[in-house]
Amino acid sequence: MDSPTSRPPLRSDVHRCDTTVTPCLSHGFWTCLLLLAPTVTPPCRPPRAAAPDTSTSLLRATAYVDDQLLATGKISKAAILGKQGGVWAASSGYSPEQDFITQTAFTDPDTVRANGITLNGFKFMALQANDTEVIGRKGERGVFIIPTTQAILVGEYDGTAAGEANVVVSKLADYLKSVGY
Repeated sequence: MDSPTSRPPLRSDVHRCDTTVTPCLSHGFWTCLLLLAPTVTPPCRPPRAAAPDTSTSLLRATAYVDDQLLATGKISKAAILGKQGGVWAASSGYSPEQDFITQTAFTDPDTVRANGITLNGFKFMALQANDTEVIGRKGERGVFIIPTTQAILVGEYDGTAAGEANVVVSKLADYLKSVGY
């Protein structure tokens, strides 16, 4: 039979407390062990550091496409591309030509003005092409391509006034620039 002073061995996920069970605030749940005759209460183990979430930027980019561009009703298709390549986020079924946008649209505006803008198999006439914005239009459809610090926003509209669509894409571009993206 165990003596009153013997204690059960400690598990690695609990620590000794006073004679009552108390919450361990640094862990956010009950982790203390009820002991009848404690002598020393060691400090609570610090919580383990969470592994960095590498998908945060992608989730944020998807939210920008869905909530800031498409949800307005002014933009019908949208994408955020990285300036170094890669699609950060895009609306469902939309895949703009990354090479054209990241390598030609802002570095060779004369080629853009001469050949137009082909995105997702649809060719727009280039109305404006410079280092701050590329604008294309064909009929009721149009596109705004605006670079930020690290990304390029692509917003297509269909049946919306060009000015309204431009405001939506430009506001998001201005915000992303202000936070370093």
